[in-house]
This record gives sequence, structure tokens and C-alpha cells, in this order.
Amino acid sequence: MVSGGYGGGDIPVPIPNTAVKPTSADGTWGSPPGRVGRRRDFFERPQLTLGPFARPGGRDPWQRGESPSRCRLGKICVAVLVVVFFSRYFVGVDQYRARRDAASHERGFTLIELLVVVVVIGVLASVVVFNLGGVASQATLSACQADVKTVETAIAAYHAQMGSSPPVSVSLLTQGANPYLLNWPSNSGYTLSMSGGNLYVQTPSDSAPVLASGPGVCAGAGSTTSTTAAVALQPLGTDTSAAGSNTGTLVGAASASSTGHFSGAGSLSLPGTSGSYVSTATLSTGPNTFSLSAWFKTTTTSGGMLVGFGNAQTGVSSTYDRHIYMTNAGNIVFGVYPNYVVAIQSPLTYNDGNWHQVVATLSSAGMYLYIDGGLVASNSTTTGQGFNGYWRLGGDNLAGWPNRPSSDYFSGNLSDVAVYPSALDATQVASIARATSYSTESAAVLALNPSSYWPLDGP
Repeated sequence: MVSGGYGGGDIPVPIPNTAVKPTSADGTWGSPPGRVGRRRDFFERPQLTLGPFARPGGRDPWQRGESPSRCRLGKICVAVLVVVFFSRYFVGVDQYRARRDAASHERGFTLIELLVVVVVIGVLASVVVFNLGGVASQATLSACQADVKTVETAIAAYHAQMGSSPPVSVSLLTQGANPYLLNWPSNSGYTLSMSGGNLYVQTPSDSAPVLASGPGVCAGAGSTTSTTAAVALQPLGTDTSAAGSNTGTLVGAASASSTGHFSGAGSLSLPGTSGSYVSTATLSTGPNTFSLSAWFKTTTTSGGMLVGFGNAQTGVSSTYDRHIYMTNAGNIVFGVYPNYVVAIQSPLTYNDGNWHQVVATLSSAGMYLYIDGGLVASNSTTTGQGFNGYWRLGGDNLAGWPNRPSSDYFSGNLSDVAVYPSALDATQVASIARATSYSTESAAVLALNPSSYWPLDGP
């Protein structure tokens, strides 16, 4: 039934669409039955009392411009927020009290417990260090094996291109416009060397270099155990040969250097200026059978004498031969004077800032020049000039010699200079060049019975 007004007591019900019809000529809505109202526009909602949204005083949400569902939703949201706030507040208070009570019952570490923890950490640390040491040793072994394969590949390439002559050496592999190796392998855990065209490896646990093609090569790489006892460093100029009488004297600006070709050893530093060298004490007859050996390092472009024989103990000799010198370009020359100049020269240069080992021999078999354990030049000359003189280290007269350098005095470092009363063969030369430490090198030199040996490694 239809209510007579918004404030009536009867229960209002929705009116079917047929209960409200246009009552005006222009088709707009008129007042619903039983009511007298104002004229309405076509899109204006009928002012009906919809039961669920009826309000006291006869006003419904539509009249206030509100959506009934939005009003109810807003109030519900406010209620939920209030409930959540207070619930979280009380829960938070309870949690705070619980944490506070738990903290008040916590106990710290005792001194005994702390000591136990420290001991356990120490044990674990020692295990880790031990394991890392094993990894490092394995890495050194792998590096050694890889370097051996690399060098063997370079040697095979050299043989394919050059054949077997001259015998391959470190210099032939690493020098030239298109070297077979950009750098020679270097590692503190092992040493690779060449001698007579063969590759050798020596590790701290090896008493001597072993062929790289042999069994167990590189097995001792990374080992900290050495089979050679340490040798004490000697003051500059000391002759450590069996005779030990040919003491050297530093002249001019020659001085000691802490830089040696082996770890822990020094060398003789030479500035390359006139009058800076080492003179020796013993006057002797120039031999026709002998060998000279020395280690050198330089970047000079002015050359200079490494070691030679002259008639003046100090100053400038007027008679001189049996010498090894470097050209401005860095080639190494060995010369004698059997009443005419005879010189053999290395095809490669060695002023590259690296340590190199040189050996020169003269005997009835001829003249031979070795660099880094490999033969680089030779001829059939068997004698030098006959006169008495002194061995000079680092400089003397070079006038009249082929490719004479700008300076007769060497600029660089010298070490382990020795004179032998015999001509060393290729195997003996290799025993010096393959040395991996100061101790093994000194032992190799002394085993060849030098007549004079100046290590030049101490202060």
C-alpha cells in the first residue's frame, strides 16, 4: 500500500512503475498519487519512501545528496579502525612486557666460555690456513706444468722454422722482431732454464735442474724445502775461490747494490763513468786456456766492458784483450788479440733490464760465447796476446775493438764473476746458468774449481 506521506505510520512499499505517470502536457513527471508536489524534471528521482533507507522526519539519503551504501561503509570502516588500533595497542604492550621480562632473565658469557670460543676459532683458523697452503702449492704445480708446455711449444715452433742449429736458447726464443715467447716464465716456486737446446726445471726440493721431459718434473714446485744449505754473502771484492788471494778493490764510484740476480743476494753497481771499476790484486800471465763467467743486468745504450785482462791494475791499460764487452746496441762481444783483433759477437741484444749470464771460453778447441746457457757464437782462434796483467771488472781500455761502445765503462749491475783455468763445456756452462738460488749457483761455480771467484753479492 502507498503511504499518504513520508511521515505516515504505515509501512511504505515501492510503487510499481505504473503507479506514477506523467501528469503534464509536456511529459514531465507529476506528483505521485496522494500527494501534491512541485513540478519535477524528467531526470529527477521520484521522492519515494524506500523502506530500508527511511529516516525520521521523512527525509531519505537521496534528499540529502548521499549514497546510503557509502554512509554505511564509512561508519563500518571507522569502527574497524578503532578496533584495530586498540587491539594492536594492547597486543604491543603485552609483547613489550614479555620481551622486557625475558631480557631480565638473560645471562651473559662466563670467562671460561669465552676462552673456549677463542680456542675453537684458533683451531678453525689453523685448518683454513693449512688448506689454503695446500691450494697454493697445487696452483704452483699447475703453473709450472703449464709453463713447461708453453716453452716446449715455442721450442717446437723454433725447430720447425730454424732447424736444430743454432741450439735453441732463452734469448733465441724471447728476442727478435717476432719472438716465440713474449716473456720467459718466472715464478718463485720453480725456475725454467735452457741449456744445449734442452729445457730444464729446478724446484726448491731439487738439488740440480732436471730435464723437463723427465719423470716427476715440477713435483717440488711450491715446496718450501730446499736441499741446498745457505751460503753467507761476501763483501764486495772478496775472492771465494780455493786460492782466495785475488781480492778485488772498488775504484771510483763502483758500489754495492741490494739488487741481485737471486733473492737475498746483492751485486756490484757501476755508474758507467770513467774510472769506476774493480781492480784485482794478483798479477798473472795471460792464459790461452781459460773461461770467464759473469751475471749482468743493464738498460744502457752506451755499452761498456764487463770483464777483461789489461796490463794496468788501475788507470787505463795500454795492452788489453781477453775481454767481454757490450756494444751500444746491447750485443755481447768476446775478443782476444793474437797480434790481430779477433772478436765474436752475439746476434741478439741484452740491454733489456733483465739478468743474463755470460760465459766465454778460449782453448785449443777455439773461442766460444754462451749467453744464458746457450752457445751464441764461436770461431777457431786458440790464443790471445802474451803479456802479464790483471783482471778488471766493469771497465778498461777498448780502443781499436770492433763496435767499440760510447763508454768503455759499464753502466749496470755485475755479479758472480769468475775466472776458470779450463774451457768449460756446454754441460758445465749449463750448470751455472740453470742455478735457481744463490746457494746453488755458488756451489755450481765452486764445483768447477775457478782460479778466482768474486760473488760481488755482499755489502
